[in-house]
Amino acid sequence: MTEKHTIMIADDDADIREVVKILLESDGYSVVTASDGEEAVQKAGSDIDLYILDIMMPVMDGLECCRLLKADNATCHIPVLMLTAYALDDQRIQGYRSGADAYITKPFNTDVLCARVENLI
Repeated sequence: MTEKHTIMIADDDADIREVVKILLESDGYSVVTASDGEEAVQKAGSDIDLYILDIMMPVMDGLECCRLLKADNATCHIPVLMLTAYALDDQRIQGYRSGADAYITKPFNTDVLCARVENLI
């Protein structure tokens, strides 16, 4: 990877945020974190290359966060990957309808996550 891409991780679970952050930083990415969707939207910008959002978060969930990011001209082109414990097809459909570009369920395989991140960027 020649250019250092920036990824935002929004998850209310500090352990998940840290594990994913370490994983992505070891692959050469720069990582910004948020503990809920509202914080993610506040930190959002065109300098982010990918958003990784949990669905179930306090204050603002990942679905609403995704809808807001996709509705904003400054961030609508940036891919969103949902990383969530919601595994049912109906929940996955909700994620895609909110604008998500990819959907991975927890617990996740780190190789699959890294491959999807690389593919989306």
